[in-house]
Formats: sequence, C-alpha cells, structure tokens
Amino acid sequence: MLQTKTISINLNAIIKVGDTKVVDIYKMINADGSHGNTTQTFVDTELYAANMTQCREDRQKFESMCMDIQDKLIGGSLLDEYLKDEEE
Repeated sequence: MLQTKTISINLNAIIKVGDTKVVDIYKMINADGSHGNTTQTFVDTELYAANMTQCREDRQKFESMCMDIQDKLIGGSLLDEYLKDEEE
C-alpha cells in the first residue's frame, strides 16, 4: 500500500552568451523545502571561460530564485493549497 509520496519542484535554467547556450542548470527541491539538489552542465567551456563573470552572476541569480522558492516551501506558503487537495 502506498502511504507516502515525495513531491518535488524541478527548476531549469539556461545561461547564454548572446544566442549561444553556455550552461544548463537543473535544481530539484523537495516540496517541504528540506532538500535541494543542483546539477550544472557546461555546454561551451571556451565561451564560459571567456564570460565567466557574467555566467557566475547568472548562476547566482538562479540560485537566489531557488532559495526564495525554498524559503516559501519551508514556510509553508507555496504549496499549502496544492498539498491540501492531494491529501483529501
């Protein structure tokens, strides 16, 4: 009998320089905010090296957005209504 299930939020971002994709970022956060997992793939390492400051700033913006979402999950304000419906 299934008694529990894990609900998570998946976030994806692409960092570009011009029109060229340089980095793919994937973040998974458990619905209760208790755990997060980040994967980063460098698609164009030469372009990344030449634009490292911009790429790192974009990565930080993504992480900041993820932390805001995680804070809302921990505080119970983001998915309360959704999870309430799932339990009924």
